[in-house]
Amino acid sequence: MTIRNPGLTSPCKVVNFLLVCALFAFCQLAMATELGNAPVAANLLPDAKFFSTAKSVQSQEDCLQFFEKKYGESSAAGDSKGGASNRAFQQAVASFGEQLRKVDCLRFVYKVATHSVEGFVLQPKGEAVDALKKLPAIIYNRGGNDTFAFITPSVVMMDFSFLALKGFVVIATQYRGAKVWGDNAGFDIGQDEYGGKDVDDVAALLPVLAGMPKVDAQRIGMMGVSRGGMMTYLAAKNNPKIKAICVVSGFADLVDEAKRRPDLEKGALSRLIPDFQNNKDAALKARSVVYWPDQLDKKMPVLLIHGTKDSRVAVDNTIKLADLLKQRAHPHKLLLYPEAGHDLSPHWFAARDEIVNWFAEKL
Repeated sequence: MTIRNPGLTSPCKVVNFLLVCALFAFCQLAMATELGNAPVAANLLPDAKFFSTAKSVQSQEDCLQFFEKKYGESSAAGDSKGGASNRAFQQAVASFGEQLRKVDCLRFVYKVATHSVEGFVLQPKGEAVDALKKLPAIIYNRGGNDTFAFITPSVVMMDFSFLALKGFVVIATQYRGAKVWGDNAGFDIGQDEYGGKDVDDVAALLPVLAGMPKVDAQRIGMMGVSRGGMMTYLAAKNNPKIKAICVVSGFADLVDEAKRRPDLEKGALSRLIPDFQNNKDAALKARSVVYWPDQLDKKMPVLLIHGTKDSRVAVDNTIKLADLLKQRAHPHKLLLYPEAGHDLSPHWFAARDEIVNWFAEKL
């Protein structure tokens, strides 16, 4: 509704103008009441179509509503796996939902070359931060592959919402090829290459962050967990835009990991890495930071976190990387949690504090 300049030259016109304003306010209130229970996606960029001005962003919706709709429909359809997922979602909301309501959370789809990729972005709610202050941002790289360990409600709430609660914008990619679209997506979802061209999906989040008005593009960090550690090293390689990184239980030497874990080689590595059988050694070395530590910017500090009882990713390789960084006087910190496994249990909450302090100091 547009109100033209009424030209307040008489008491009558003043009264008429006030009546129009009152009518407008009443309509707005009625609309708000009518839509009070309707799902309305949060928008981190007011008065704009999407939360970022980046042209790659194709769509967005509130992530909690997206998860509830996704798992609720699966459960209602009688899908036993969907029912289990829905119960897990409800449990996650019960445990962490109150915290998540303190941040704006969006699920979005963005384009990388010809592929559509799913992403998530979290930002402290407006009232929790200085309206004039830009925030540091962290790119979170998940573990798993195209069929395993997706970004789920539990991952959002447990693994990286804590950073948004501490004043960081957090953005994450599901990686291309992730089987999260159903049987017939109807568009190109790409192919996970386990540290190949899928690294572009991580790099493509940088212009998305640059298009967010609350983000300070000079203070961007990156965090990776498990396979996401490998993705972090690869994305940060020769990239001055990444100012600090943290890797938790991450792959540093896939050559050694393939020897230790035949199931990994026969599974994800041989299935996803292009031409793996004919190019195995070169492909694994290209994905292993211990073979090219000099390509990490020495101005970029590295936090390495690992449990000494990790049975999925060898702690020895993280220690090996720390030694290589030490030899090169590369700023880093190594934290080893005794008796902790791949998920750092029971030390995850202590590790979270270390991660928050690291990025608060380095960004």
